[in-house]
Amino acid sequence: MRNFIAKKLSPTRKRKIKAFFNKIKKKYVDTFLSYSPADLQKKLQGLEIKQDDTIMVHSGWSPFNGFQGTAQDAIKIFKEAIGPEGTLLMVSMSYRNAAYEYFEKLKCFNVRRTSGRMGLMSEIFRRQKDVLRSLHPAHPVLAWGKEATWFTLGHENCGFSCGEGSPFEKLSKHNGKVLFFDVEFNTMTFFHYIEHVIREKLPFPLYGEKEYDLKIIDYEGQEIHVKAHAFSKEAVAGRRPMLLEKEVLKRQCFSWKKIGNTSIGVINAADALECAKNMISKGNFLHEV
Repeated sequence: MRNFIAKKLSPTRKRKIKAFFNKIKKKYVDTFLSYSPADLQKKLQGLEIKQDDTIMVHSGWSPFNGFQGTAQDAIKIFKEAIGPEGTLLMVSMSYRNAAYEYFEKLKCFNVRRTSGRMGLMSEIFRRQKDVLRSLHPAHPVLAWGKEATWFTLGHENCGFSCGEGSPFEKLSKHNGKVLFFDVEFNTMTFFHYIEHVIREKLPFPLYGEKEYDLKIIDYEGQEIHVKAHAFSKEAVAGRRPMLLEKEVLKRQCFSWKKIGNTSIGVINAADALECAKNMISKGNFLHEV
């Protein structure tokens, strides 16, 4: 019946109805499920986010998350939670499809001007003057804080954007944490580094055979070229991050917490990697095979 009625409505009528219900939903969230910046700061402390920490934040921003502030306010809270001696990271990929499809169409990646498509918070973070962006077009990483230069330095020289020498390897070796702000576990880009580490155990090649030559405009406006490999079609189609999520929940090294209408989770990157290695050693794959 609902589908029948929807087909009878004009696009304009549908938009008005949607706007009406969104207004009611927003009012409900603001009344019963809202929380302040101070509440968020307290919740981060409860999740053991501490001064000097390195955190990679994956975020979803919605008018219905209940936060009494802007995305920029939330970024400020993250920075305050780790302090000037900590490092705040986010990913800033400029595509949502598979890397091999992106590489085929990419004409140039401009580190300053190419916008990211990883959500509002990531894009606001990218535009802040004290934030650096790594030069790899496949999985560019944004960094603020004490180790920002170290995390982003040399990423363009990594033939595998999430492999050795990448910010993701550095995250695991620097006792870094991954924080999920109102997004699902499968948004964890660090999963690609895990894939890289266990790639020899996979029943298919993790990367495609083709090596791409990619054009980049760096911070000085100079054109440089980097070599890169994209994940294979089998890897893209077969990866199942939810299998790792199930295991880390079982081992109690990860949990979801609620604040207002927002779900937040934190996991130590090294714990996620160790858990994945343990799964593989027992013949439990992270991909559909």
